[in-house]
Amino acid sequence: MSEVEDAIIKKIKEGIIKLDSLLQSLPKQLQVNSVVALNVTFMDDPLLTNSSVELEINGLFNGADEISVSNYYSKRAQNFLSCNGLAKMVEISLHEKVFQSAASVYFHADHMHWTLNKIPESLTNTAGWRYIIPQLYEQYPNDDMKLHVTVTSPPVIRIADHDVDTTIYADLTFEVLDSSEFVSIACISLVISASCSAEIHRNNLTGSIKLTNFTSSLAWSNIGNLNMHLLQAAMSTVLENFFMPDLNLHLRNGFPLPLPHGFTLQNAEIVQLNSKVMVRSDLSYTEDMISRPETLFLSLFSWTPYKSG
Repeated sequence: MSEVEDAIIKKIKEGIIKLDSLLQSLPKQLQVNSVVALNVTFMDDPLLTNSSVELEINGLFNGADEISVSNYYSKRAQNFLSCNGLAKMVEISLHEKVFQSAASVYFHADHMHWTLNKIPESLTNTAGWRYIIPQLYEQYPNDDMKLHVTVTSPPVIRIADHDVDTTIYADLTFEVLDSSEFVSIACISLVISASCSAEIHRNNLTGSIKLTNFTSSLAWSNIGNLNMHLLQAAMSTVLENFFMPDLNLHLRNGFPLPLPHGFTLQNAEIVQLNSKVMVRSDLSYTEDMISRPETLFLSLFSWTPYKSG
């Protein structure tokens, strides 16, 4: 090792001592939007190697109005910076429990139900269902109707090597306009299997979802028994063409990754491995961002809140 390298490492070690004290003074929780906040409690001392500094935070999501923070899910990951390929300037590892915690927060905040609005007019009138659900048309001829989706439990998210899968338990309720008021007349229980892909948009981790398979069963009906064989085909069309696109509208916003303020990801790569999504990227930044190292680390927590649209 050269004298220059030795001197640099010595200076870094001295800086780590100051950095550790600084990190302890930082906030424990950051609000992402009006619904969720990120637990940024540091779980261990900074880990210094000859080429990197590793910081480990809890990383789980809480409700934005909650005072307490989530329990940490594991000890420090081993070989965090050991991905194949050329080294990048920053690597962020997100355990599947991070995504599960976000799903749980949105579910318990009552944000996982909505009416399918972008469906053709033929499906928003009982006449369009007369051959699939004859008794619906008989009892409510040419009445307007709505399809309402309610997720019944937090989605289950699993990250395997190169794949992200989710299982969604939901109810699809048929509502009919009766005497100027919408009333629920039947409900179909759904178990939806879907594949997900993670993407980077600017500094946000976003995603998309695609239907893999589903099962359906009649939960209840006020209009008699329904032909589930006919409904299965109709549900496939509704899920594939209307439900999944609605989900993707929400997922494309994603959430901001914990990066220093003023830094931008460049040439980011995403790897799914060992129950984790790992983001590896170079960074672009302005000259004034590196003039004072302590300001750089403080800027880690000048997080840009999530904005939809």
